[in-house]
Amino acid sequence: MRQPSAPTPAQAASDRPPTPAEPASGRPPTLAEAVLALRLALAGHQADLPDREAAEEQLAALDIMAASEVLDPDQLRQALLLVLAALGSVSALADPLAELRDVIAGFVDFTDAR
Repeated sequence: MRQPSAPTPAQAASDRPPTPAEPASGRPPTLAEAVLALRLALAGHQADLPDREAAEEQLAALDIMAASEVLDPDQLRQALLLVLAALGSVSALADPLAELRDVIAGFVDFTDAR
């Protein structure tokens, strides 16, 4: 009798429930969803982080921006840089940080040197 094979990574990913930044529809997450995913991950990370408050302030600002009709690329870039500076060294937050960066990259040209 043949043993069932282990699921492929794609099958395993499709079997797990989506994260807040990974909508069930399979579409890319919105800015609000990516911010929520990072906020939830940060809330679940109980370690003392010296810049937690600064990150939370910027995530709140990003949440407000996400609700607005017009997004300012400079404000998005600045908020992302501050969040990354505050949390970028926390490996447990790497995935939601990358997701937030990817979403913001849809609005901001990171190759545009200022």
